[in-house]
Amino acid sequence: MRKSVKFIFFGSVICLIFVLLSMCIGSVRYNVYEIFKALLRYKEYDESLRYIVIHMRLPRTLGAILTGACLSLGGMIYQCILRNPMADSYVLGISSAASCSLSLAVLLGICSVSSPTVSLFAFVGSSVLSLTLAGTFKDRETLLLIGIASNFFLSALSTLFIYMGKDRMNTVIFWQMGSLASLDWLKLTIIAAVLFLSAIPVIKNSQVMDIMLLDDGTAISSGLDIKKTRITLLIISSALTSTVISFCGIIGFVGLVAPHAVKLVLGDGHKKTIVPIILTGSSLMLMSDIVSRTVLKPSELPVGIVTSLIGAPVFLLMLRQNRKISNA
Repeated sequence: MRKSVKFIFFGSVICLIFVLLSMCIGSVRYNVYEIFKALLRYKEYDESLRYIVIHMRLPRTLGAILTGACLSLGGMIYQCILRNPMADSYVLGISSAASCSLSLAVLLGICSVSSPTVSLFAFVGSSVLSLTLAGTFKDRETLLLIGIASNFFLSALSTLFIYMGKDRMNTVIFWQMGSLASLDWLKLTIIAAVLFLSAIPVIKNSQVMDIMLLDDGTAISSGLDIKKTRITLLIISSALTSTVISFCGIIGFVGLVAPHAVKLVLGDGHKKTIVPIILTGSSLMLMSDIVSRTVLKPSELPVGIVTSLIGAPVFLLMLRQNRKISNA
């Protein structure tokens, strides 16, 4: 537990540093004093700077924190359900379902990517698949196989719709790359509410999730209704990832890397790893968003590309380190 407290302390410090950098860095750079002066309306503050801070940088910074928290917590739950450290929303096809439903809606002319209803279609697609997986759940092997098959099938459908739509679908392709640029205070409130309502039962059932890491026979003998518990956790994790995908597009590797990195340091106990995993996911998203805004300035790189470019090699390094520890 002492190791976990240290991780939380240093993780909070790192996250705070990224928050300050995110607020200061952009098309125009400001120092921390100018940012706080604009926020607090202290002395002779710049009204235009206050508008930039309140309506652009602060929502984006909070958005990175909340989306990182949702994706990392969702990834942790997926890995617990499937007892597989490689599991996330991609493996089960949740991301592909959101992309497929959105592509179909744009192809049929029901909405455009810039319309307010676009998030609804993406959410409906991912939610329908999540509920279908929960309803047809038998065991984790079946769930994993159905998820993988759904992922390939829905990805192929999404590609087909984009091909059929041609020029109209360019915005869909950009949406698939992931971005925090469209986040506003209403969307942040929804994401925060989903995160809060999801985190409470996960924290309360952290010991139950530890039991689920054991074999099914041991879990059942301890009195746990393992099927019901897995379905409940599947719905919670899908709600977390579906909400983020519907507002921000597809952002990969956060839900895979953050839980894996924390468990590599602290071990498997969920009670001691939930908060560190959330902090790690938030920090990773903040760092990725800062890079996405600065690397091609004044243009912006989709944050989903950055998380994949950072996450893939980091994950491979962690796998290598994990193998060294296992062989030791």
